[in-house]
Amino acid sequence: MPETSRNAPLWLKLLVGFHVVATLSWSLPRSAPGVIRERVEPTGLDWVTYFNDKYLRVSPIQQYMLSTGLWQSWDMFAPNPTNADVWCDALVEHKNGRIATFQYPRVYLESYPWKYVKERYRKYYERAHLDDFAFMREPFAKRVALLSEDDPNDPVVKVTLRRHYVQIPRALPFRTYLSDLWGAVQAGQVTAETLCPPSPPVPDFVVASYYIFEVPSP
Repeated sequence: MPETSRNAPLWLKLLVGFHVVATLSWSLPRSAPGVIRERVEPTGLDWVTYFNDKYLRVSPIQQYMLSTGLWQSWDMFAPNPTNADVWCDALVEHKNGRIATFQYPRVYLESYPWKYVKERYRKYYERAHLDDFAFMREPFAKRVALLSEDDPNDPVVKVTLRRHYVQIPRALPFRTYLSDLWGAVQAGQVTAETLCPPSPPVPDFVVASYYIFEVPSP
């Protein structure tokens, strides 16, 4: 009995090859800001990430990864964990002058079962508020206007998207912690605060409007 050929068609090989290249390109860490802005000459492996950022990530690879939902970011992992907390709401103005606040889902305030259900809202807003993704703001504001319609005689006329932002202070560097701990041991003054230093206080959120959408008249 003749053996069945298992050779895949050429188009499938090309698709798999493109997917592997796209995934590898998107998963590489970003270059240092100075290298990306071409203020610092890349050295060593920096040339790899520089070439990737400048030529590959902005090619059709970007559209492929974003449109298929296969993108990922390094926000949760090394080398640069995120150090900012950002959430949003919106001021919704109605025809009669009434202004209401639209509360966009904030995972931090949800119960544990709902955190998993609504995590997608946080992931969406991570991009929706950035200047690089400004094209998402109008459909976002339109959706807010649609969800805020509660009276046919008093329609929504304007939506103002607001960003609540705070920079999380850096924790005590590990080297400084060891130095302080060793000094306390030598002085015989080891305390609970020395062993477990308190976290630096987090400042208040800064609130800023970043997009205004005026609903067209019917």
